[in-house]
Amino acid sequence: SASMKGYLTIASDIEDAILDAVAHRVPRISALVISDYAKGVLTPRLLQELLRMAKSASVPSFVDPKGPDLSPVSYTHLT
Repeated sequence: SASMKGYLTIASDIEDAILDAVAHRVPRISALVISDYAKGVLTPRLLQELLRMAKSASVPSFVDPKGPDLSPVSYTHLT
């Protein structure tokens, strides 16, 4: 795993697999809740893409940010 400001992160192929799995489900969900309690799964790229998918589908999204500084990301989208 790569390091991001002292945290372990997942590889890009794993990010891609998660994004693919979520993309197929977003049209059928009522909300997207995102949290990994600083375990390294929630990379800035993954977070941005998940939030983009939710917003595009008008699905409310909620993030429980723990871990590295994710301040460049706009966390919550409510419709």
